[in-house]
Amino acid sequence: MLYLLVNVIVSACTILSVLWLWDRPDKPLQGLLTGQQVTVIPTVGPVIIPTSSGNSSILPTETSKPVLYPTGSISIKNIIGAGSAASEVVIIQREGEGELPMANWKLEDSNGNIFVFPDLTLYNGAINIRTAAGLNTVIDLYWNKSESVWQIGETATLIDPLGNIQATYKIP
Repeated sequence: MLYLLVNVIVSACTILSVLWLWDRPDKPLQGLLTGQQVTVIPTVGPVIIPTSSGNSSILPTETSKPVLYPTGSISIKNIIGAGSAASEVVIIQREGEGELPMANWKLEDSNGNIFVFPDLTLYNGAINIRTAAGLNTVIDLYWNKSESVWQIGETATLIDPLGNIQATYKIP
């Protein structure tokens, strides 16, 4: 009976610890458990400090560096299988060094089809955007479309979250 009681206590402590780690604001454990890259994008914001006179003063404080998207750090290398949803693949290549947060980037075609990137960070290397349905992996993202998006002669445009065009590619 003592063994069962100790087992219940240890199990409860373990579960509570994991839940506490899971709900932390920066969520490092969640990324490890799901296999996804977790990137905390720093922001710049004001700090409000109450004064002895009852008034508050607002001091701008940099909590960390803002995100910058350097031009030429990424390109659309190729679009393979245009015209067939099952085989269409857009190959995005990281050209620069370091990490590039891709959350909310957009890949657009000439007809207004838009793929919005999930929360991921791209390092050196390439990532494939597949038109067909599937489960996202480290190197493949799926648009989950049943019909073809890309056509010969069409232009693909890669746009960062600030609305800047970062790359274009015309399908030959």
